[in-house]
Amino acid sequence: MKHIKKYAYVAPKTFYERSLLLTMEQYNALAESKDLEALHSKLQETPYKTYIAKLKPPITVEELERALRRAHIEFIFKIVKLAPKGKPREFIETFLERIVVEDVKKAVRMLIEGLDRESIRSKIDFESLEMLRADKQLKTLLEYENIRDAFSYLKNIYGKYFEKAEETYNITRDQSVYDLYLDKYIIEKTLN
Repeated sequence: MKHIKKYAYVAPKTFYERSLLLTMEQYNALAESKDLEALHSKLQETPYKTYIAKLKPPITVEELERALRRAHIEFIFKIVKLAPKGKPREFIETFLERIVVEDVKKAVRMLIEGLDRESIRSKIDFESLEMLRADKQLKTLLEYENIRDAFSYLKNIYGKYFEKAEETYNITRDQSVYDLYLDKYIIEKTLN
């Protein structure tokens, strides 16, 4: 009975938030968009219209993606606030950390490819990371002059997962091992 009381107020709020998600018909309509303008127009008819309305023409794919990403982050924040403290909240917070890890993976790939720091910075959505209070992590990563120091910094954050990724990369020279091991980090954190 204690657990029922604990979650009783959460259920109606969660169902309300769920009602704001896109329906399958809306997803299909978005998927059938012929171009970016059509996609933008169709998004105006969804709960994302407030995020899309902030964009100034001409709209780029990156701007649209970033606006939707911020909407996603705000949605997860709402769910986190609804969740009871403890394991339920920690579980949902891993979805926020996953967003940060996606940017770390992107930065790692670009560092390996040898892109200059300014190019990398331009491809990272620091505004979203600021919402997550994680912008300093990527800014610090990109301050390192050489890749070895940058990766050493990431080992301090992701521990054995990043170490194993680096070991495997040195053998295979396949960048995707970083994605694999950082995904494993998030999955194991989610399941614990």
